[in-house]
Amino acid sequence: MQKPKPLHTVLCLLEILLKKPGKTFSIQQFKQAMYELSFEVSDRLLQRTLNELYAFQELGYPIGLTRLKGSPGNQFLHYLDSNSPLLKASSQTSLKMLLGLLSHGTPLSQRFELDERFAGLDKFLEHIYVAPESVLLPAPEDAAVVETVYAAIQQKRYLALHYQNARLQQTEFDFYPWGVMFKGQNSYLIGNKSGTTHAVTLAMYRISRATMLERQETLTDGPNSSFRAFCETRGIAWFLQDQPEMLKISLHFFNSGGHLAQMKLAADQQLTRLPASEQKFPRPAEPDYFEMLVTATVPDSRKLDEWILSFGAEVEVLAPATLRQRIYHKLQQTTQLYQPANY
Repeated sequence: MQKPKPLHTVLCLLEILLKKPGKTFSIQQFKQAMYELSFEVSDRLLQRTLNELYAFQELGYPIGLTRLKGSPGNQFLHYLDSNSPLLKASSQTSLKMLLGLLSHGTPLSQRFELDERFAGLDKFLEHIYVAPESVLLPAPEDAAVVETVYAAIQQKRYLALHYQNARLQQTEFDFYPWGVMFKGQNSYLIGNKSGTTHAVTLAMYRISRATMLERQETLTDGPNSSFRAFCETRGIAWFLQDQPEMLKISLHFFNSGGHLAQMKLAADQQLTRLPASEQKFPRPAEPDYFEMLVTATVPDSRKLDEWILSFGAEVEVLAPATLRQRIYHKLQQTTQLYQPANY
């Protein structure tokens, strides 16, 4: 029998809760379940770990735990639903970061093996920094909204939403939620508005109020099987409503884009570094200067345009002609903003 590391204690507790949804555990029952996993844990460590987990629930993160009052000194925790999403990654504490590694509905035993490979991992978390992915700060999400959204997804019920759109207009509508997408620092609710069937993506931070309705629905155009597969085939990550048109693009990079050697645009991406004799703007005085051609088949979307424009003068769209013309017009419009007459 071995004494667990703090990380092992967290993993074991969550594994126990995931395996037996709806069961109420006392401290002694948790200890027995830990013992069956070949770990011997003290009452003090177990109680402290449970209290830390519950503290995150009180902060608004829907871990799915409810503290039940018992006799003095005997606290209980009840896991409400094994399919409840846990936490997304956060830089605030190592425990949040740990729980953020757990995916929706996946048994921990499939992601972690409680052996020596993880001994000391909780200590290593002290040397991890989660940096923001953009110049924008993460948008705060209403904890009550998040909890209501997750409950509606699990119970397959409609939501009455108060939502501020991108034009800063307050709107109200009924919405059937299919699932949640995490992208960058923010999360997005995927589903359809009442009376429609096409996919709609809502920023969770723009929802000011969510009320679960009694109304339920059987999906006709939604993710009847795998939500993940549905999102991947419908271009949800690109904030599209339907299956995206695929473009075979050709880009010419000037002293930029080297990260595409590892972070590929698509599985069929081809990258060619041009010799000096074939470069469009050779710089003999700069030995590190390079140009390269990149081709790939990618979804056509506004996000593609934004990504290309983010390189400024360091990339040229060679094909297709429609994309090249689209980028040209957007650059023209931007140039107009900076004409001397506008100052």
